[in-house]
Amino acid sequence: MDAQTLWSQGALPLLAGTALGFLYFAGLWWTSRRVAQVGARGLFLFGSFVVRVILFLAGLWLVTGGRLVPTALFMVGFVISRRIMLARALPRGGRGTDGGTDGGGDGLDRPAARSAVPGSAGTGAMAGMPGEAAPGSGAEGR
Repeated sequence: MDAQTLWSQGALPLLAGTALGFLYFAGLWWTSRRVAQVGARGLFLFGSFVVRVILFLAGLWLVTGGRLVPTALFMVGFVISRRIMLARALPRGGRGTDGGTDGGGDGLDRPAARSAVPGSAGTGAMAGMPGEAAPGSGAEGR
């Protein structure tokens, strides 16, 4: 593989995906900061989304030409930029590592799943539901 091919099908799509990802998520951040100051919030959010998606898709097509490997590298760059922007936007302690969050690893804090019945240590979606026997309670066969 020569240097030109390596650049056009490897490094360029990766760098372009990263750059357009930063542009996309910076636009999302800007929109979320300004939405409270506008009258037509829905139209503002939709317009911002449309502009960001058009820029993203135009850049994707211009850089990759619809080829599989460059498109995959472009998307890797986009995901890298998302991870970096999330790391910068979230507070230092809020990474989903404390006991009150799901710890899903995506950098977003969500409340941890709780049992429906106080005091029960449910392990599944149906654990602790009224009328359900807890595993190992001896009430399974009743």
